[in-house]
Amino acid sequence: MTTPTQAIARIRSRPEDGRWRRFLNIYRSIRVPWLLYAISLLLGILAAQTVLWLAPLSAQIGRGDFTTEILIPSFIGLTVASIAVNTANSVASTYAQFRVTRDVQRLVWAKLLRAPMATIDQQRAPELVSRVTNDPTLASNTLFSLTAFVPSLWGFTGAVIAMSQANGTLSLIFLTMIPVALLTFWVAGRTEFVAQRMLMRAWGTITGFFAERMGMFAALKALGADQAEITAGNGAINTMFKAGVFQQLMISLQVLLGNVVQNAATVIVFVGGAAFVRSGDLSQENLTVFFALVGAAMPFMFEILTQYQMVTGAQGFTEKIGHVLELPQENATAGAAMPAESADIHLRHVSFSYGERSVLRNISVTIPSGRVTAIVGSNGSGKSTLLKLLQRVYEPTSGELVYGETPVSSIALEEWRRRVGTVAQDTALLTGTIRENIAFSDLDAPFALVEDAAAIADARSFIETDPRGYEMPVGEGGEKLSGGQRQRVAIARALLADPTCLLLDEAGSALDRPTDARVDRALRRAMSDRTLVIVSHRPQTIAQADHVIVLCNGEVDAVGTHEELLESCSTYQVLMQGTVRPTGNRSADGHGLAFD
Repeated sequence: MTTPTQAIARIRSRPEDGRWRRFLNIYRSIRVPWLLYAISLLLGILAAQTVLWLAPLSAQIGRGDFTTEILIPSFIGLTVASIAVNTANSVASTYAQFRVTRDVQRLVWAKLLRAPMATIDQQRAPELVSRVTNDPTLASNTLFSLTAFVPSLWGFTGAVIAMSQANGTLSLIFLTMIPVALLTFWVAGRTEFVAQRMLMRAWGTITGFFAERMGMFAALKALGADQAEITAGNGAINTMFKAGVFQQLMISLQVLLGNVVQNAATVIVFVGGAAFVRSGDLSQENLTVFFALVGAAMPFMFEILTQYQMVTGAQGFTEKIGHVLELPQENATAGAAMPAESADIHLRHVSFSYGERSVLRNISVTIPSGRVTAIVGSNGSGKSTLLKLLQRVYEPTSGELVYGETPVSSIALEEWRRRVGTVAQDTALLTGTIRENIAFSDLDAPFALVEDAAAIADARSFIETDPRGYEMPVGEGGEKLSGGQRQRVAIARALLADPTCLLLDEAGSALDRPTDARVDRALRRAMSDRTLVIVSHRPQTIAQADHVIVLCNGEVDAVGTHEELLESCSTYQVLMQGTVRPTGNRSADGHGLAFD
């Protein structure tokens, strides 16, 4: 089976020939508002035709020939019509662009959410933000370029046909400039792609640097690292500076080349036209019309070439979107329903690796249903990773999980994750109110259930002392709450989802001992007929577990009760040394345990 690491490596190693395929795949994956683009296209053609109609009238006015009574009314009418058509075209194309940007953003966001966690781990979070926010704008600009390209081609072709009617030979002289312009802009288009890709990478670098630092200002100040971070920040800024300067140099070069081509065409036509006038092959009147048509044709030609450059340059940004669309995807709804009856969870020869680093090896244990299981071990022994496998955030590299007699891999992922709740040590809260965070799994949940979940998590004590109560804002990432308050809200959130199995990964690490004891007792009562799996360094919490799994260097060292392991497992003895022993006395927190 292809691993996420192998999939990404294969995608990144593909030759640039696949760039166009990935590029076009973006538009095949969304509902493009073709009707709006068709309207924009027709309006663009009409606007181009209006320019062609205006060219001979402008030449006639330039000559001072007002013999035709309808000249001025026609000129004014066409000018007004041109303004109206261009305005309508702008409205249609702009709305279509916003639609495409929105739909590509939705598509990328859904693809990222459905990608396996092992795949997401290999991406830089700030760059993923850019995939959702910035890059889709370039994708919508590309479709706009197509609606601008066709009218420009129409206008250019019409101008050349009209020029040939004035003087065929002079028209051919003008057309000799087209290959030169095409070659010039093809080279410029290649440099535009390189410049845009450099700029994209610079955006990723600077966004990643400052997104990471903004979240750890306090730590940086505490470390006294101001000057070092200023230097590092200047490096990230300088990367962006260099990419921006290079892009602007390329733009300036393109403008210069465009001016050279345009001026060369003007000189050639001027010299040739003057020669034809002197020879009598071209009248002064037709020469004036010819120059007016050249003035109309040149912007159309440059618009064609500019839109080509925009499409090529946009590929530098949208290339990463193409990679996102090719990421492996989880099918959260495929699979059988989870058995209604609670069952033991069996891990059979389970191993797991982060890339090349082996974390868990040949784990074979049973987590009994309706009991409290503690997972203990030193730092780096694989405790948190084991919980992530139980929740199916990651899938085992080898081996399998079995729920009762049902392989977990055959159960629908969405249902399994809904029935297996988790509370991590680094609690993540979303910007909003406490009520919204507790009711995250069901925002329409009755308020009474929110209160009950908060009560079990011992969160009502601080929520109800605030005048805003459950409408208290938590701030970005929960910054307005203390660490212990965030953990209690997270526990309440997990309980409201009514899980069959609850995984607690150091969920009370930020709580003081009396509060942790109250939450622990309340959780055990609430989950009395369900499965509770706890990772904790607090001996008093571990000692009350019905079942303890001891990990050492990614392997199972021992399994048993607290008392059994104190007698038989040296690893467990070291972990619990000098802390908890079963006695007949009650400790101050009421656990029935005493400290040596």
